[in-house]
Amino acid sequence: MVLPICEICAKSGVLCSACESKLQKGKISETDVELSKILHELGQDIGFDHAINTENVIIVVTAKDQIGNFIGKGGDNLKILSDKLGKQLKVIGRGSLEETIHDFVAPVKVLGINTVFKPDGSTTKRVRVRSKDKKKLRMSPEEMEKLIKSLTDGEIEILFE
Repeated sequence: MVLPICEICAKSGVLCSACESKLQKGKISETDVELSKILHELGQDIGFDHAINTENVIIVVTAKDQIGNFIGKGGDNLKILSDKLGKQLKVIGRGSLEETIHDFVAPVKVLGINTVFKPDGSTTKRVRVRSKDKKKLRMSPEEMEKLIKSLTDGEIEILFE
């Protein structure tokens, strides 16, 4: 089980000096700590990289091969975690910028992802989705852009056609 905090901290519920230091420096969040404790209580071999707490949902980033384990049979683990954390969870796999974009906007279908070359030499990924699918998004486009940038260090822009 790979968690953002050590196993002893997850088990005891008290952070050691190393994990406390990571929390103070912003390398992990309170949500990472809380989720790690709950996963340890479940007693299953489920790990994750980090969790991002947004207004409406908690986004959990994990290895692609761990997504099924994290969700659990019939979504059981996800239901338990959602109940304990008081918010809906969205699990996405670690991957390329394009894969992350697709995971974030799901269940909305991406029409296309284009690379825009700027005069200063930088690039931005322009994500095109249908205007009628805007209501299906679980968070605002601005919030998605900010979160994807924080996860991948890639600039994106969501456009509705």
